[in-house]
Amino acid sequence: MWEALQTWTAAYQGATPAALSVWLQIVADALILVACVALPPALWQFARRRRDLRFRWLLLLIAALFLASGMLLAAHMLVAEAPLWLGTARTVAAATVAIAAAAAAWLLLPQLLNTRDELRDAYRALSQRHRELMASQKRQRMLVDTAAEGVWMLDPEGRTTFANKAMAEMLGCATLKGRTLFDFVFADDQTPTEAFLARWMAGDPRRTEFRLRRADGELLFVLVSAAPVIEADGTTSGVCVMVTDISERERMAQELQRLNLELGQRVEARTRELEETNRELAREMVVREYVQAELAASNDRLNHYLQALRNHTEDIRQLNQLSDALHSCDSPAAMVPVLARFCDSFFKSRGGVLFQWRDGELLLVGDAWGDPWRHFADLEERVRAVLARSETVFEAHQQGAAAPANLLCIPLNARGMVVGVLVVTREDSFWSGDPVSDQNTQQVVRALAEHVALAGYNLTLLEQLREQSFVDPLTSLYNRRYLNDHVEREIAAYERKQQPFALLILDVDHFKLVNDRYGHDVGDEALRAIAQVILSQTRKTDVCCRLGGEEFVVLLPGAAQELALERAEIIREAVHNCAITGLPSSHSLTISIGVSVFPDHGSDMSCLLRAADQALYRSKRGGRNRTSLAMLEC
Repeated sequence: MWEALQTWTAAYQGATPAALSVWLQIVADALILVACVALPPALWQFARRRRDLRFRWLLLLIAALFLASGMLLAAHMLVAEAPLWLGTARTVAAATVAIAAAAAAWLLLPQLLNTRDELRDAYRALSQRHRELMASQKRQRMLVDTAAEGVWMLDPEGRTTFANKAMAEMLGCATLKGRTLFDFVFADDQTPTEAFLARWMAGDPRRTEFRLRRADGELLFVLVSAAPVIEADGTTSGVCVMVTDISERERMAQELQRLNLELGQRVEARTRELEETNRELAREMVVREYVQAELAASNDRLNHYLQALRNHTEDIRQLNQLSDALHSCDSPAAMVPVLARFCDSFFKSRGGVLFQWRDGELLLVGDAWGDPWRHFADLEERVRAVLARSETVFEAHQQGAAAPANLLCIPLNARGMVVGVLVVTREDSFWSGDPVSDQNTQQVVRALAEHVALAGYNLTLLEQLREQSFVDPLTSLYNRRYLNDHVEREIAAYERKQQPFALLILDVDHFKLVNDRYGHDVGDEALRAIAQVILSQTRKTDVCCRLGGEEFVVLLPGAAQELALERAEIIREAVHNCAITGLPSSHSLTISIGVSVFPDHGSDMSCLLRAADQALYRSKRGGRNRTSLAMLEC
């Protein structure tokens, strides 16, 4: 090797073309040797790190080929004159590695081509899937943007990450990007809002009524339901809030509250009673939940009662559903199908009936379900006996050759008084002999009685409030609102039956003189007395109303002109002859009356009133204490 370098150096110092050629060959061989020796470690490192490659050993074989080639070149450069067998051996070894690498490459070429086809097919499938995902994302984004409800994405600090168009319009902003939830709440709502946000982040599924402040400062009532946004690693990156604007509902509630202020202390007292009842019911539900928790803790000792506990839990769930269904009814009759469905679920009932106890009378509510009368001909007598004892009755009854029919009578008590009785029948006995099951049945019966009684009591209160809204508080006659509704019904009935009706307007003559001379108390007593006279001289089908002040209106269904004038004269004479408490006998009150008939004097309410009013003024101008018939059609 040293001799070869000296030869090369001498040749380079001679600076002949041949010497330069030898030097260039030496440099080229050295570079090839470096490449052949450096490439195998790089291929080995690549194969070691990429363990997902299918033909890693082929890379290792190619690395061996480069390494053998480099070693062959190095041996050629280092050993100028080697033995023949050594040159032959290294050449054969390099040739063997080269042939093996080439053969393996040609054998694996089809598989590599197939792999390329598979990769191409996989790429196409992934591309198609990507396009579908993009289209699906676009549709979802369009649904969110066009949704009527607001969609609001918030991070854990309450900052907006996304909001659809409905949400921005609801808050009165062009965009919500970068705004926070706390920008749209009032100052005194900051702390509750932080609690709500924490509860939403924790995954609370309850819907919540919320109060927000629009960008223009206007109050906004919304109904909010939220769900946390869970990332792939399990962390919570924010919350998705669905917002529904209920401001109109709140405004209607406030308007209704304003209209109901005239009920005053009576409504407030009953509201307090209802709140106290709800608190008592809530306390009882808390106690029941505590009992359930204690029973669950004693599960190991009470394993044979597990099924009974499950049934008890299911009964409570159904009782809650029953309570919601009963409180959504708008009349006592609407409660009957709800009770039929739930009694069948609770007791596997064959039939039942709901009675209402009002003013000492037992009234059937709606229709009975099933056939409870077939086995109990004396059912009403049994119910009255239950009302007298005011206790729940379980009774088995045998009638002839029929199968025994088991009877359950449940008195319904609300506010310390009996409001009705629920009767349920079934084939099997209500008692099973199992203390836990029988106790569960008693609890179900008590809870059922409470829910039904409370719902019936609330409906009764609602009916009374509805009646009070149509009654004049001074005279106990109907008011103008009731008159308008009744006239509209009479007009609709005329289109079916072609039956006329009359309208009388009565006005007390010189009533201001009574108030000025004897006081308003005497005036009020006079109005009440006149109202009683009008009621005594009219039929049950007639509608007597007070328009206001000293004006009264009487609606006579089915009355033509002659009958209307006759009834008006009878009322006028009766008022003239009645004695008023607080007025001297020398001062008698008189009334003037105007009469109009449908459809002769008008085709609607306003026309009839106008025609009767004009007739009333003719009576006033004619000397008062007289009756006049309308002359012109409206």
